[in-house]
Amino acid sequence: MKNIFLIVLIFLTTSFVFGQNKPKEVNFGIQFLDTITLPSKNNYIDSVKLYPINKNHSKRYYNDPTFNYLLDSSKVKNILVDNRKDSLNTIIIPPLKPNRFYKIEITYVGKENLYGAFRDMLVEGIDYEEKMNWIHTIDVINENMIARNFPYFYLYHPTNKKLVILKEELKSIDFNSNVDTTVVSNLLYKNLTGLKFKQKEISKDSIVKFSKWLSELDKFENDAGLEYIEYFGRIYDYQRLYDFFLKYIKVELENNPRKYITHPKFKNLVLKSIEQEKRNYTNPLPNFIRFIEESAKYKQVEKLSSYPDKYETSYKRNLVPDFGYITYIPYEGSVIGGSPYVGVHISLSPVNKDVPLKLSQLSFGQRFSIHTGVTLNSIEKDGFRDDFFSDYSLMLGGGYKVLTQSTRLNFGGIFFKKLDAVSGESSITIQPYIGLSIDIEIRKWLEGIIPTLTKNLKAN
Repeated sequence: MKNIFLIVLIFLTTSFVFGQNKPKEVNFGIQFLDTITLPSKNNYIDSVKLYPINKNHSKRYYNDPTFNYLLDSSKVKNILVDNRKDSLNTIIIPPLKPNRFYKIEITYVGKENLYGAFRDMLVEGIDYEEKMNWIHTIDVINENMIARNFPYFYLYHPTNKKLVILKEELKSIDFNSNVDTTVVSNLLYKNLTGLKFKQKEISKDSIVKFSKWLSELDKFENDAGLEYIEYFGRIYDYQRLYDFFLKYIKVELENNPRKYITHPKFKNLVLKSIEQEKRNYTNPLPNFIRFIEESAKYKQVEKLSSYPDKYETSYKRNLVPDFGYITYIPYEGSVIGGSPYVGVHISLSPVNKDVPLKLSQLSFGQRFSIHTGVTLNSIEKDGFRDDFFSDYSLMLGGGYKVLTQSTRLNFGGIFFKKLDAVSGESSITIQPYIGLSIDIEIRKWLEGIIPTLTKNLKAN
């Protein structure tokens, strides 16, 4: 029984490891869309980087997905996030090189930061009676800062300007006689709106005591606004954060939602807005303007493979039949003229022919191919030369893609038998040539003429 359990455990563990590491098979040489699913709709991508896995490590990685491969960091590419819906992000992958493994490294941010709170404000708005998600986020940020004895946290701090206005309105109240607590409360909450978030916990008696203290205050120091803590307890800076959001962030998010589907652009919006808001304050600045903590970042990895998924695919990528015409390069005693031919190109590196040549960034190895074929016209001349075999001569050379994915400039030599007029013996001789060819792709030609027929051919 123990052995059976051990076998099952090993099988499940192996399946999990290989399943996690197996790269997704994708096409090469063509731009395409891919998707990334983050853990939550509240996560936003900070960056997506595409790294080729070191080519020398491909074989080791293929045979052992747990192998600690190296990345080719010199060829890293930053990937664009094109769209976003909840936790699903659509990215644009540039054309990949053939027969390579790639690693996609995604960095994303969590929700428990000021940026996450601003995003929730757009969805939730404000409600002084209910504790919404963005308020909970501010609480978490502050509690973490206080636990770390951090010098900054987002504390409500009424400005002296607000206190002066409230004091002026309190002049009509006689605090030495019976005070109408409703009138005083209304004045307090109208001017110090940040206190509304704790309205249920603030007693009318403490409102009267604070208002009386303020009405008797002669000199306003920089920290005068923090005196409210003695009467109402500490209150976090929900109101000014929300006012800041309304002033700078809300309109931008509503008018340009696609612009801010990633974290860096949204972060830049917030930081730029903070710089603008600083102009409206003299010291002391609110803590959310003086300090905004970096968002915690997390990583996620995916892998891609541009290797063929089966032998047939690999074969079609590397062996391409062609038809063309060559012209013999003349020299004294050479063959004169030219000949049509049929042959085959052996590609050094596969190419995605669905992408126009003018859009493809092909390496020399993808443009160049080894070429062989046979001429269709005989070059036989009695007493002088004979064809390499029967009525054909062997061609051997190279090809180079020009103009389109299917047209090539060819060069090389044809092999024929040169006859000795005296002895009658023959020797192999090479005649150089240059020519043009077109790849033989019958199905593609037919698709342009009779697409229905070719679909049926594919189905069969």
